[in-house]
Amino acid sequence: MVAIALICVLSVGSVNVFGSPEEYINVNVTPTLVSVALSPAAINFGAVALNQESAASSEISATNNGSVTEDLDVKGTDAAYGTNIWTLSDSTNGADQYMMKISKDGWANVTNLSTTYVNFQDNLSTSANQNFRVKVKMPTSVTAYEEHSAKIYMLATQH
Repeated sequence: MVAIALICVLSVGSVNVFGSPEEYINVNVTPTLVSVALSPAAINFGAVALNQESAASSEISATNNGSVTEDLDVKGTDAAYGTNIWTLSDSTNGADQYMMKISKDGWANVTNLSTTYVNFQDNLSTSANQNFRVKVKMPTSVTAYEEHSAKIYMLATQH
């Protein structure tokens, strides 16, 4: 009888050996990727006469290669040959001052670039692209006749 009572006391006070005093859940997170790719990487207009406008022969493709829907902004830079600069203007060309223009729709609507970002495309889906063309309007006069180089920057932000 004593042995049976002892067994009952031990089983009431026992701990479940298959349980755990600590438990966890897995927490996974993936960062969003905001990214745009431009192709081709360069345009060459060749020789263009002063005060004349020239359109690039091929389109540029801006592709959303990120993981979220994006808005795209665009800007240009001054054109340089060493220390000689042609200033980029969004309103008129002039002495050592040129214009760069882009269009998404065959020149029906034109965006004149400046050195500050302006809206280019809203709500561009993942893996989608937006094609555009580029024109340059040469200065009316220049102090250096060598080839000048400029850049077009595209900035992607999450929509």
